[in-house]
Parts: sequence; structure tokens; C-alpha cells
Amino acid sequence: MFVIILIVAFPFLLAIAMWSSQKTSSEKRKELEIAESKERDIERAREKEQRRAEAVKYLTEATGADAASVERAIEESSLIHDAKTFSVVPEYVAYDLETTGLSSSADSIIEIGAVKVSNGFIVDTFQELINPERRIPEKASAVNNITDDMVKDCRTIAEVFPDFKKFVGKLPLVAHNADFDYGFLKAANQALYGKDFSRRHYCTMKLYKRNHEGERRSARLSAMADNIVFDKQILAEYRDNSHRALTDAKVVYLSFELLKRHYIPPSRH
Repeated sequence: MFVIILIVAFPFLLAIAMWSSQKTSSEKRKELEIAESKERDIERAREKEQRRAEAVKYLTEATGADAASVERAIEESSLIHDAKTFSVVPEYVAYDLETTGLSSSADSIIEIGAVKVSNGFIVDTFQELINPERRIPEKASAVNNITDDMVKDCRTIAEVFPDFKKFVGKLPLVAHNADFDYGFLKAANQALYGKDFSRRHYCTMKLYKRNHEGERRSARLSAMADNIVFDKQILAEYRDNSHRALTDAKVVYLSFELLKRHYIPPSRH
């Protein structure tokens, strides 16, 4: 009788055993997947921290800023960099112009400030006040603190511009609100040589806006400087001499070094 019951029940017992085995196998598989997911998360966090450390080391060595300031700038800019990031546009000229007004066709350049950058380091600087051969409007002087007395004995744009072009060479140009400054360079080149001026150029204002897309955040150079410039010496110099070309150019340089992970194709026109 027992044998008969065993024979009848055997298929059911076997099915229960197989189901139990499958359930155990499924649970083990799930546990393994959870463990592997945790390992991946840990590895990603480790890689992220390593990239952050590389970014801090790179920017600290390149600018001489303290590591804490660099950490803060990276945190506030919401960017994590790796070594490849900084190979994007390794050599360029960050520059700024001061002018007598807003029109590239009717106004004149009265100061050029620029820094030449190679692999994150400033390797050369250019700064010169320019005699516009006209009076500087009071409104312009109120912004850039450049007066007629300061430029009356300076060289003209016809004398300065060739030196600036030589300084730039074929390097890309970087500016804040680049269309404004680049428009003045093109106008000067056209007036002096009757030719178009064409260089790859990048705009830190566009990069900054892209990084903070959707936020109600000012993209003015002063606001960007307060948010992401990490070199205390340059930041102090900028606050003392804002709207002077060389200090503005240094702020553009530092900002570009931090923002260029959000790479956008350069303009060339």
C-alpha cells in the first residue's frame, strides 16, 4: 500500500522539489544581481572620486589656487572632470576688450588684455591701452574706469592690433559674450587690412548658461566669477579692477578651464 502511495505521490513530490529548487535558484540569482549592482555603484563612486581628485590636482597645479577653493568651484559648477576633459582645447588665448561703446562699427577699442594658455597654464600675457583718437564717453569711463588722460599718449589701434594678432597667432580665442569682443576684432581687421578676421572662438557665457540651463542665474562675468572662480588672488584682483581687460581675461581663462567639459563646437565667422 505504501509503495502504491509513493508511486502515485512521486510526481507531485518531484514537482514540489523542482519548484523549491527553482525558487532557491531564482533567489540566489536575485541576490547575486543585487550584490553585483552594489559593486558597480561602489566602483562608479570610486571612479568619480578619482576623476574629482585628478581635476583638483590639475587645476591646483595649473593656477596655484588652494585645493579647498578648487573643490568649492567644482562643487558649485556641478562638473566632474577627468584627464580627457582638459585635453579639449589645450592651447588658446583668453581675452577681453574695453571699448568706447557697444557698436563695433561706430565705437573703438581702448584696451586689450589677454592671456595665452597652454595645458592649463598661463604662458604669456598681453595688455595695452589704446588711444582711440577721440574722446571717451563718460558712460564708458564710468564702466571701465579708463579716461582720456590714461590713453592720450598711448599707441593707436593701427599700431597695437598687429602686435595682438602676432600674440594670438593661429590659436583659438576665448571670451565672455564672445560675439561682442569678436565683432570688434573683425571690425578692426577689416578697417586696417580690408580683410575678414577668422579664428575659432569660444564663449564662456554660452558654456556657463549651458551648465546652468533652466536656472534663474545671471551669466554676467561678475556673477560667473563669484560662482566658480577659485583663485583667490585673481578673484580679489578682479573685484578691485573689474572691467579692466587683463583681469577680465584671467577670469575668462579660469572659467573656461572649469567649463570646457561642456564642450560646444566653436564659432568661426
